[in-house]
Amino acid sequence: MSTNPIPSLPRLTPEENINPPRKIGCLTYCVVGVIVLIVLVWFNIFRHGPPLRIAKETTYITEPLTPDGLDVDYFAALEQRVYPPEMQTDDNGYRVVFRTLGDFSNRTRDFDQMQQRYEKLGLDALRDKPTLTYIEPEEFFKNRYISHPEEFEDVIAAEKEKASVEVEEDGEDEDNIWFPGPSEFSFDPYDYWQSLTKTPEKLRQNPVVQKWLEQNNAALDLVAEQVKKSAFVTPYLMTSDSFAVIGMSLPDAQGMRAFARGLDTRACIRIGEGDFEGAIDDILACYRLGRHEEKQAFLVEALIGISMEGIAHAMPYHNNPEARANTEQLKRLQEGLAALSPHKGLVHKLETERLMCLDSMLSVMKGAPLSGVAGGHGSGAVETAMALVGLDWNVVFKKVNAFYDGIIAKTYTYTSPSTNPARLLTLKSRSEAVADIFIALFIPAVGTANEAYRRNDCDMNLKRIVLAMHLYEREHGTLPPAFCVDADGKPLHS
Repeated sequence: MSTNPIPSLPRLTPEENINPPRKIGCLTYCVVGVIVLIVLVWFNIFRHGPPLRIAKETTYITEPLTPDGLDVDYFAALEQRVYPPEMQTDDNGYRVVFRTLGDFSNRTRDFDQMQQRYEKLGLDALRDKPTLTYIEPEEFFKNRYISHPEEFEDVIAAEKEKASVEVEEDGEDEDNIWFPGPSEFSFDPYDYWQSLTKTPEKLRQNPVVQKWLEQNNAALDLVAEQVKKSAFVTPYLMTSDSFAVIGMSLPDAQGMRAFARGLDTRACIRIGEGDFEGAIDDILACYRLGRHEEKQAFLVEALIGISMEGIAHAMPYHNNPEARANTEQLKRLQEGLAALSPHKGLVHKLETERLMCLDSMLSVMKGAPLSGVAGGHGSGAVETAMALVGLDWNVVFKKVNAFYDGIIAKTYTYTSPSTNPARLLTLKSRSEAVADIFIALFIPAVGTANEAYRRNDCDMNLKRIVLAMHLYEREHGTLPPAFCVDADGKPLHS
């Protein structure tokens, strides 16, 4: 009987017996997994993209650069684009006005900024001293009420008596509207001023208004003459290095509206005096001033310019045959309105808005707070997130530039950005989300301005239609018929 021998096991050497081979344990796998996870999180969340490239598709403009040569100087680029050759000559009507009136609205309190205004207009702050003053009528009326209340005693007495009569007439009516009695009566100069502007005859007869006119007539004559020039350009003032464009000062924008109110008030006074030639001059001057303001660089200035055209409402259409403009005068007004220079339009403003947006993004990229763009509203959490995670600013700039390209080409359709948290997991999608924030901050102004332009076009068309109807009435003795008929008496167009 044969048996199979049992194989003998290999013997370990002394070295192998002391250090047997180790198996890879779970702890090692966990450590490797954590390292890979950290790398992935850093790569996707905290890793920053490459430095911002200065190129057409990112920064939009490639020069001029800041003194250190590292970034685009958007403020300098803006000034190069908007200041005409006449800026520092008397062919710029505003330069003449500013040299004569100075900072009439007192909106520049800082001497360095005031010096900027003079230098940008080619003037000297010490040599070119103002020779005239100007104050808008409503402000003058309020100040006069405070400084010379005795001039309003007769007016207040008349208004108080009127209130008493209204109370007596409505006292027995259970559903009557409440009127303040004599003991409860309070005089508001602003309300009284507004009531005066509705009636040219009362405006002309008011002694306080006449004082305003005496003190401001020369300044209004100056403005009315200078707005006839093709250039009427105001300077821009940089107030800080961060947000240089969006944070700039526009000290003259509201001042232009003060001139428009003055021209409109004087036109009303002249209508009350029967001086229709002078009234038409002021009406056209107000429109020209509004057109000049609309031609400035920013959307806010366009909105102010359009509002100034709306201020020019004092039209000489009175139905009193003895005190109204004649056919020749209305035709002169009609020709003057037709000869107004056209608006620069929304596309012209979008170029500046793009520079302002890109300059704001550049400031945020360099560490400025997002609240400088958002007005301090709801930006704290976003600022914290942007400071913690990595971004590719090239992606941000490219998407914002594509937005403005689409708006200008009229191919862009706004859609609400996705709120999916997964957008934050990759560098590209996270950067695109930041671009959406800037687009959302700047797009409302575009929509507002676009609507303002359409509304202004409609308003001007209506004014021209009304003017044409009054001309028809002057020539035919009656307003146009409600409709006309054909040979068979069938009604045609209205």
